[in-house]
Amino acid sequence: MAAYRLRFSDALTLASSTLEHFAAGESQWGLAMARYPIAVSHMLRLQIDDARAVLDEAAGHAADSGDPLARGLVDMIRAMTEIEAGELDEAERIARRGAAVTEQAGVGWHSLVLKRWIMAELARRRGDVAGALAILEDPEPLPGSGLFPKGRLRAQHADVLCDAGRPKEAAAMARIAIEEAGPAVVDVASARRILARALLESGEPAVALAAIEDAHAALEGREWDAERVRALALTARILDELGRHDAAGEAYDRAGAILDAFGTDTDVRSLAALLGRGMPAG
Repeated sequence: MAAYRLRFSDALTLASSTLEHFAAGESQWGLAMARYPIAVSHMLRLQIDDARAVLDEAAGHAADSGDPLARGLVDMIRAMTEIEAGELDEAERIARRGAAVTEQAGVGWHSLVLKRWIMAELARRRGDVAGALAILEDPEPLPGSGLFPKGRLRAQHADVLCDAGRPKEAAAMARIAIEEAGPAVVDVASARRILARALLESGEPAVALAAIEDAHAALEGREWDAERVRALALTARILDELGRHDAAGEAYDRAGAILDAFGTDTDVRSLAALLGRGMPAG
């Protein structure tokens, strides 16, 4: 999907064409599903209000379609959007509702990976690292296919292992995540950044620098500025550890310039916090 390859303009153009097709056929299922890449594109761009508006429309069409899979998917993407906005209680409520819809219809396996990612991320953002690890290390087998790639779950697991002070295990998990990422640049770029973090925290800053350069390479020519800020912030940390303080300052300044270029329709509080900047709420 173009959105997960970080070609947001292409994703929006293709989705608009698909919407016209489904509108002509009056397919409620199609009108719901065609909004999925639009919502994901807005979410990854941190255009939270735009993502919510699209998902509200998608939810209406999904309900009219009567398809539990469509209803569950819309809820899961809405939960991810609310996580990005910092609305954790709302995210949990919506995620549990979406999971219940698919599980009761016997298609819960489609969203099992996504549900686990959301619940682990909620625990992590609430400061419950042990709880996040317990979710991620649940022995229940995961499906070989579904709505959400397992590689993204592995990358999250690696990040949480770093939070838990287990960076060597995190590096091993991040390498698995990279192998499982497939063609989705959204997974490749973030997994490489997480690998770089794990290597830095394992006391290998020179190797970490090579890993973060791989992450930047994955983002080259892509439209995911939020991840570019995250990668540059980590680059600055690595360069500082290597004693290259001027270069670290340059990386930090580049991250700040990208942050400053975000539009007023975005919620960049999490990125601002990463750079040590205060931002007004709301």
